[in-house]
Amino acid sequence: MGRSSMLGHGPSANSGVPPPRITGATCSQRSSIAPARRYWRARASNSSGSAVGSAIVATWAEFEDAEPDLAAFARERMKGRIVYQATLRLDGGPRVHPVSPWIAAGQMCVSFRDTSPKLREVERDARYALHTALPRKDHGGDFGEFMARGSLEPIDASHPAVLARPGEPPYGLVHYACSIDEAVVTEYSDDEMPVYRRWKAPAVRSSP
Repeated sequence: MGRSSMLGHGPSANSGVPPPRITGATCSQRSSIAPARRYWRARASNSSGSAVGSAIVATWAEFEDAEPDLAAFARERMKGRIVYQATLRLDGGPRVHPVSPWIAAGQMCVSFRDTSPKLREVERDARYALHTALPRKDHGGDFGEFMARGSLEPIDASHPAVLARPGEPPYGLVHYACSIDEAVVTEYSDDEMPVYRRWKAPAVRSSP
């Protein structure tokens, strides 16, 4: 599998529920977050049945603002590393593929090759789940794990997050921002029992 410094391939909000408030994002992050929120709301309110999206619109910046310790833990376990992201195939079955996420302009982002079948799949159903990998010899889970789930929003090459993307692969890419509907940090006790710390976007917490 060819590799650059970043892998690029296999790399309506609930009524009456206000969106998460952004208090810690910079002005440039705010300008990037607003279009993402509009996109996810539009997908969620789409009644045509042609696409499945998420009603949750939380961005990385909103997650980080609400839970800075969890976000810092996640950053450390994703930075410069390959993690695994699951999306849904056109037949509804799961597809798991390696990605190298990066965080910029208040968004967590991933890239896929522009020839990947995932492009059509994500257009139909934007939901994803992402899980970090343990170092090769860490059989006891000392490094800890991070999991997130949400939806993918396509962003163009002029987006501030894309301009901050590390690496220049010799092939075309399509870029996505990942909403953060739920984030879970897992650490292990001395007897290797999992200890979970969890954050859910406000609309998730208020849903039945």
